[in-house]
Amino acid sequence: AYRAEFPPASQHAPIPTCVLRAYGRPQHRTFREDSRSVRA
Repeated sequence: AYRAEFPPASQHAPIPTCVLRAYGRPQHRTFREDSRSVRA
């Protein structure tokens, strides 16, 4: 199987949980400050 031959990258280089949370967020977040100027 593919996973047996190529294990997930997390086994090779453990990533801190805080980094996973930061990159796991949606790229286009909405804040109250952004309501005035809408970004593309």
